[in-house]
Amino acid sequence: MGRPPVKEVQFYKGMAFYLRPDGYFGSQRYGLMHRFIWADANGPIPDGWNVHHKDENKKNNNLSNLELMPRSKHTVHHWDRKLPTYRHVCKLCKKEFDSYWPSTVYCSPACKNRDHYWSKNPPAKPRRCPRCGKMFTPAHRDRIFCSHACQEAMRLKRKN
Repeated sequence: MGRPPVKEVQFYKGMAFYLRPDGYFGSQRYGLMHRFIWADANGPIPDGWNVHHKDENKKNNNLSNLELMPRSKHTVHHWDRKLPTYRHVCKLCKKEFDSYWPSTVYCSPACKNRDHYWSKNPPAKPRRCPRCGKMFTPAHRDRIFCSHACQEAMRLKRKN
């Protein structure tokens, strides 16, 4: 049992670049083919710049089809397309929302943070006040009395 057969390969100056699942040709040794070809012809790619396929075809790695673009312009260029949206229900608040990512779980960073906080610090359980017998849910897990008045009354009772 070996690797599955490779579907496509392209060569540049004797080096093999294989088709990746994202549609680009690449090599473990040389990286992405279009970036390698650009750098070979024009020198290193500056930080913050991307090599763009003019005809949007990731398999067309001819130098005449490649251009250097600032990363911000490249992002805006590709962001203009209508991306698919996915319908989700928030894990915490149960509100329905749309997202561009299929695995999104929370509708907002606030819900995510709240859920992570409560998973580590579960809320205090309802308990009975030892002085007046009233059921209450404490704001902090270490609270024993339902109110400051009950706490003071017990403190004075113990003192006497």
